Amino acid sequence: MNAIANLIDFWRQLDIDNGVRIHPSDRAAMQGENAFDTTAMPYPYVGDIHGADVWVLMLNSGIGPDDAKHEAQDYFSERLRRNLVQDFEGEEFPMLSVDPRLTHTGTYAYYNGRNRVEKLINQLAANRGVKEVEARKEISRRVAVVQLFPYRSKDGVPGRLLNSSVKSVALAKAAVKEAMQSKLIVVPRAATSWGFQYGVQRDNLFTFRGDQARSASLMPGGSCGGGDAILRRLAA
Repeated sequence: MNAIANLIDFWRQLDIDNGVRIHPSDRAAMQGENAFDTTAMPYPYVGDIHGADVWVLMLNSGIGPDDAKHEAQDYFSERLRRNLVQDFEGEEFPMLSVDPRLTHTGTYAYYNGRNRVEKLINQLAANRGVKEVEARKEISRRVAVVQLFPYRSKDGVPGRLLNSSVKSVALAKAAVKEAMQSKLIVVPRAATSWGFQYGVQRDNLFTFRGDQARSASLMPGGSCGGGDAILRRLAA
């Protein structure tokens, strides 16, 4: 199977210099949809999805008031471009959302703050007996985020856009099916949209309960359990 490679190849076809950043294969499904900022760089994934041992599945990325300003900055703009085409040569932090040079950005604030990835990093550092930056690099290499819907919005995604009639959604679901053969899949929210049940705990799949999905916290030792599942996989 080549589903992961197909997902990456799909996004390598996007002309990001076009004013509207909708993949040609998604344009028909997106016609008339006004709730998305399609001038922003899509976020189909964050991090090295081939190399990561853990995928964290989310619904879609939000859009903040300062995102356009931040993403116009040279370093962040280049990180976003390289993330989309999965080019991480020489990159210490493949998962850009934990890159310490991007602490001012919305994606850093969301994952390190609300999703508590910073707590996950600190616990890994303690477990390994290493400095925080070394644990941050390891998390950045070995954990990636995959979004079901790649285009960014303030208010979620209508259900009609989450089925396989949207090409990018179909490819993301196929990639997850392939990834489950070798990776841990953690689903903090939108489990049913991905085709899973809530509250599943298996060696290759951990989905939050329905009452936990709103927080989407990956904090180790927390009631959700996703952070502990990730640490167990990283220790294997």
